[in-house]
Amino acid sequence: MKAVKIKNQYQINVPNYLTPSETMLSPDASLMYSNKDREFYLMIIDEIKSDKTENGEQLQLKDYFQRSTDNIAGGLTESKNSQPENINLNGLKCIRMTVGGKYNLFTMIYKCYIAESTTHFYQIYCWTISDLLSQNEIDMNRTLSSFRELPSAGDKIEITQ
Repeated sequence: MKAVKIKNQYQINVPNYLTPSETMLSPDASLMYSNKDREFYLMIIDEIKSDKTENGEQLQLKDYFQRSTDNIAGGLTESKNSQPENINLNGLKCIRMTVGGKYNLFTMIYKCYIAESTTHFYQIYCWTISDLLSQNEIDMNRTLSSFRELPSAGDKIEITQ
């Protein structure tokens, strides 16, 4: 495993066989790693919480989680979800769930971790095809559970004159 830091904001450990993705997985992602031979994909989207409001109210983690996982499930047919589970992800409130379903000819398995810090929401996804889940699942779980926000995340730069 190798540690990858993004924007001095968060860090995650990724398997050595994953490399920065050549394929655009999402234009909103701040991290995209993959290995096409293993059909193993990792993507993180980070968003500033204050940008996420509904009717003038700050979005709550459970609502953000619902929107995020609905987006994943909406791209699949015959989708099935595990029960959402509230966990502590290295000091962050987090809800995790597994989503499975068909995409074209493949059955896909997504492990979704949706986390909240004081300043950000994080969507952390690992996915693979169901035929390779047994090969990839341990590394998927290790990768997801290694996510942590760095102490400097959310710091504002102040310029004084």
